[in-house]
Amino acid sequence: MPPGYDAAAPNGGPPGMGPVSSPGYPGGWDQAVPPVAGGTAPSSPGGGMGRNRMLLVAGGTAVAVVLAGGLVFALTRGSADKAHTPQQKPEAGGAARQAAAVDEVLKSGQTARGHLPSRLRTCDDVAAGVAGFQQVVRDRQQELSQAKGLKVDRLPDGSRLRQSMIGAYQSSLKADRAYLAWAQGVRARRCGGRVAPLTAAYKNAIAANDKAGPAKRQVIALWKPIASSHALPTYAWNRL
Repeated sequence: MPPGYDAAAPNGGPPGMGPVSSPGYPGGWDQAVPPVAGGTAPSSPGGGMGRNRMLLVAGGTAVAVVLAGGLVFALTRGSADKAHTPQQKPEAGGAARQAAAVDEVLKSGQTARGHLPSRLRTCDDVAAGVAGFQQVVRDRQQELSQAKGLKVDRLPDGSRLRQSMIGAYQSSLKADRAYLAWAQGVRARRCGGRVAPLTAAYKNAIAANDKAGPAKRQVIALWKPIASSHALPTYAWNRL
């Protein structure tokens, strides 16, 4: 394994119904008793007309009370239904989804590392690792694209986390491309079992890898509290 290559170690109550004129009285009535036709006519000595009028008044009052009660009940029931309707908290749900999306990108780093050659000493070792480096480059390109598209506005320090991920994957991609170029160059030399030469491409890989390390450490530092809040795994910086 080349020295310094990080594969080895490396966001009051429910809305009101609006103003209601004289609640409890339909049609805008504002009297205590609904008007009764012929209310000014004199009552008969026998009291028949008076009794009839009293019955009408009483009946009208009863109707008004029933209507008033129905309207108040409807208004109260509507407000109560709104007050007791369970409402999802978009902030919590959104944060959980965003955290899960970040976790998927971080998790893919471990898959990418599985394609790296386990031994890089001789020319034959390095030449055999060309296919693995090619796959890692493709994986890093995908991770970088996914990191750029992450929505993190509901996560604490989400913007910093995304920028750190982008920086880490950019440097890792640059390093893996340089390692690939090194492996391809060594394969072209056909130097067999001799120790693989550390060419300029290899030195470029080491330089890029040195920049990826601090960025990966920052990613892990920002990710840990988020992972803890959402019961998600944490990762070692040198396994990203």
